[in-house]
Amino acid sequence: MSMHLPKILIISDSLGDTAATVAHAAAAQFDQDAIAVSRLYKVSSIAQIRTFLEMHLAQLGEGEEAVLLYTI
Repeated sequence: MSMHLPKILIISDSLGDTAATVAHAAAAQFDQDAIAVSRLYKVSSIAQIRTFLEMHLAQLGEGEEAVLLYTI
C-alpha cells in the first residue's frame, strides 16, 4: 500500500496565505511532515472554482480524500 500525502485544496480571492498557514498548522498537530497544497488564488468567478475542483478531485487516487479550505 502506497502512502499518499494529505491533499489540501485552497481557494481564495487573494493569495491564500492565511489558509495555507492554517493547513500547515493543522498538519503539524498530526505529526504530518508533508502535505500537498494546491491553491486557486485571485478567484473572480464560480467557473474558476468549478474547473479547479473538477481537475483536482479527478486526480485523487482510490481511497484518497481532500480537504478544502477557502478564504473568500
